[in-house]
Amino acid sequence: ARALCNVAFESAAVHLQVATEGGIAALVAAMRAHPASPRVQAEGCGAVCNLAASNDGNWRAIAQLGGAAAVVAGMLAHAAQEDVQVKGCAAVCSLTSAKEARATMVLDGAVGAVVKAMLMHADVEEVQCKGSTALFNLAEHDPEVAARVGRQGGVAAIVKGAAQHEARARVQSKAFRALAALSLARENQPHCARQGALEGVVTAMRRHANEPEVHQSACLLLTSLCKDGANLDRLVFLGAPQALVESMAEFSGSSGHVTDVCHLLSLLCLSEDARALLLQPATLRSLAASVSAHMQSPESSVAAAVHRLERALSSLEARMALKGEAPDTVDALRRSRQKGNR
Repeated sequence: ARALCNVAFESAAVHLQVATEGGIAALVAAMRAHPASPRVQAEGCGAVCNLAASNDGNWRAIAQLGGAAAVVAGMLAHAAQEDVQVKGCAAVCSLTSAKEARATMVLDGAVGAVVKAMLMHADVEEVQCKGSTALFNLAEHDPEVAARVGRQGGVAAIVKGAAQHEARARVQSKAFRALAALSLARENQPHCARQGALEGVVTAMRRHANEPEVHQSACLLLTSLCKDGANLDRLVFLGAPQALVESMAEFSGSSGHVTDVCHLLSLLCLSEDARALLLQPATLRSLAASVSAHMQSPESSVAAAVHRLERALSSLEARMALKGEAPDTVDALRRSRQKGNR
């Protein structure tokens, strides 16, 4: 297994040669023949990871020959061994990067093995990163699998790992991305809140103010969590509107991010408290400055998102500010409206 792991670091041509000359069958046989050896299992998982990562044909051969089941068995047999868990989670990542392989991995018990690894090795950054990516791959666009992952402790495992690595932007971004995928199952949305994901995402956005990947994945997660009314109110209480306004200002050069934040702020405006916060003059000025560079084309995604936000705020001041009107013009219109209401 060690030799195959080393060979698997070679070129794609070598990977293909390993498969066609019986290397994958030999690898799986070695893992099955030495179930009690953590070294064999770790090196075997490493070889599976490397072989599956670069060649679509290899993952099919690995699955057909029982390699996926062998990886899961090795992880479960050596749950306390860090090396086995790191390489096992990496192997699951590689195998599930092919969408066609995901159903096989679920049936072979990959969800339970990855969740157990993350819970037992919450302090190991690589286990958390690979584990979160594996759970994302398994649950992506599949609410049924997302619900299964949640029932097997996936939400709790991801949130626990992210909390243990608050200072690591890489762990945060991968955790939020995985939680966003799991939140496709509605039953996982309140579960995220109970486990502390709401506090975690708002804190991470502020702690990692200059990390675009953290903010991108945070927006994905918040978009899912805002669909639950209780989550929305809690996020407003925790300061999510302010954190999002600050995020938009920091990454105002990204039209995609500005669009995502405008969409999120529109959802948060279902809360009167959020609307009141966003209608503060300083906040409106910040929003206007962030969107101004993207408003030249009325067909842009930013323009459409800003229009939704204007409607959500339902305020003359907001509409004028976001359109770039001068403050004195806004003040004059406000006074005119007040005079007309007398």
